[in-house]
Amino acid sequence: MSAEPAEAAADGGAATPEAAAAEAKEAAKEKMPTAADTIKEAQEVLKPKPIKMDSTLERLMADAVATDAKRAGDVAKHDAIGKGIIADMYKGRAQKKIDDAAKAAKAEDDMVEILKARIEINEA
Repeated sequence: MSAEPAEAAADGGAATPEAAAAEAKEAAKEKMPTAADTIKEAQEVLKPKPIKMDSTLERLMADAVATDAKRAGDVAKHDAIGKGIIADMYKGRAQKKIDDAAKAAKAEDDMVEILKARIEINEA
C-alpha cells in the first residue's frame, strides 16, 4: 500500500483523495464560462456584420426596389382615381345646389311677373 501514495505523488502531486477532488473542482471551474464571458460572446454575435455585395445580391436588391416602386405607383394611381371620384361627387353636389338656387331664383322672378300681371289686371 505504500506504493500507491508514491505513484499518486508522481502522477499529479495529489497524495490524497481530497486533494484529487480539489484539483478536479479547480479544473471544472476553469472550464465553466463566467457571466462576463457569456456577455462578451453574445455581444460578438449581435455585432452588425458587413454584407458582401456581389452581383446576385445587387440584382435582388434592384428587383426589390423596382417592385416597391411599381407598388407605390399603383397605390398612387388608385389613390388619385379615388380622389377624382370623390371630387366629382362633391362637384356634382355643388352643381346641383347651384342649379337648385338658379331654379328658385327663376321661380321667384316668374312669381313676381305673375303678381305684377295680376296687379295690372286688377287695376284695369
